[in-house]
Amino acid sequence: MKAFFALISALLVVFASGKNWITNNADTWLNPPVYYSQSDYHNGYRQDCSGYVSMAWQLGTSAVTWTIPNYSHQIDKSQLQSGDVLLNVDEHVLIFDAWTDGSQTYYYAYEQTPPQTIYHSVQYPYWSGYGTYVPYRLNGMQADGTFAVPAPFNATATAAAAGDKAAGIKNLRISKN
Repeated sequence: MKAFFALISALLVVFASGKNWITNNADTWLNPPVYYSQSDYHNGYRQDCSGYVSMAWQLGTSAVTWTIPNYSHQIDKSQLQSGDVLLNVDEHVLIFDAWTDGSQTYYYAYEQTPPQTIYHSVQYPYWSGYGTYVPYRLNGMQADGTFAVPAPFNATATAAAAGDKAAGIKNLRISKN
């Protein structure tokens, strides 16, 4: 039964609609905007910057800035795509959406910051005086915008019924529309 629910959860992610399932999730805190709080929760996620990224990435828990690297890997500026994040592990994290133009000096970002969730243009990598921000990508997200479903979503009901925990969905991909 547990494998069945994992498979259903994975399929819900697969059939997420819109430009990108991560930014579709991020959009849900924009209208109406969710107010910023380090102690309150909205739909199971803490209402601060890392809680917002955790919700958008569907981590199932509210990470903190210094644990975001446990779910992601560092990338280069040239690799940034919608759904990646700019992270200062000691301070703050925000979600990259797109470059504002070809100069790649400003980008559109989803940000959970006082007083509430916003979508706006940000200077790369972040405003001066706020520390060092580094781009990260959710583990499993591919450079072409597709997503290889990670554990625990890596077993099919058939594999689970057969007791083969190593088998299952290993290369299921989600297309970015």
